[in-house]
Amino acid sequence: MKGFSRNALLISLFLCVFLLCSISAAVPRCSDTAIVVLGTRPLDDVTPSLDMIRRVEKGIELHVKYPNAVLIFTGGMTAGPVSEARMMAELAAKEGIPAGSLIFEEQSRSTEENARFTAQLVLSCSIKRTILVTRPGHLRRATRTFGKYRVFGNIQPAASRISKNEIIRNLQEYLTGHQSTVVQQILEKVMRE
Repeated sequence: MKGFSRNALLISLFLCVFLLCSISAAVPRCSDTAIVVLGTRPLDDVTPSLDMIRRVEKGIELHVKYPNAVLIFTGGMTAGPVSEARMMAELAAKEGIPAGSLIFEEQSRSTEENARFTAQLVLSCSIKRTILVTRPGHLRRATRTFGKYRVFGNIQPAASRISKNEIIRNLQEYLTGHQSTVVQQILEKVMRE
């Protein structure tokens, strides 16, 4: 009976910690400035793309510059059980960004959904400025999309440091060692842009 009680206690403790961590990531910590890093599909369920890494780097750079800003990662599950938002947050945590300063929006699968679901998440905040992070070729459309939602206040675009050629090279390198119809389709789409 003692073993059962100890195991039950450990399981209960684990569940409480898990739930508290999940809740703290979902409840917005309000600030008048939000840094919103838009998700992008990872290469697979454990491998972020170079595009994703560069977006996170830009988000971290901005968070260092504006330490009181809320840092929001957006993006749902597009390549396995880990959402784009969670994968980006894990990258940020490895660089020393405290988990308590992050908010996740993990349901979206498009730019429109990024904006809509993030707007719902921060509705109770009085945001005056939103710094929007994505790749250069996506920034104009993303800024227009987020601009439809007044909750974001003044939107300031911030391009991650990546070129179209770097994205293409990253996808091609991945495909040399992996079979992925989805990554192949992404590569073809980027090449058409």
